[in-house]
Amino acid sequence: MSKYGVNEKGIRSLQQLAKDLMDISEDMEESCRRLRRTVTDLEDDLGEFAEKILEMIDKAQYELDRGREPIHMLVDKIKDCIAKIERILGR
Repeated sequence: MSKYGVNEKGIRSLQQLAKDLMDISEDMEESCRRLRRTVTDLEDDLGEFAEKILEMIDKAQYELDRGREPIHMLVDKIKDCIAKIERILGR
């Protein structure tokens, strides 16, 4: 277990973590939207499989939506930690 990063490097690491979490969340949502568009565009060629694939995409989107709030809560907690470290450092 490492020490607390109560320094500028620790702040930068936490900021990067918060940014990465948000970026990953947004990337996953965009991927679902892009996949949905692709399947919809190919719907005639996919036939009956298109409906099943779209159902799976809907389930994935539902789970992503459920997971979004905890990710945002985690990012908020990370930002709180950043603020505490900044206060300790007198920033």
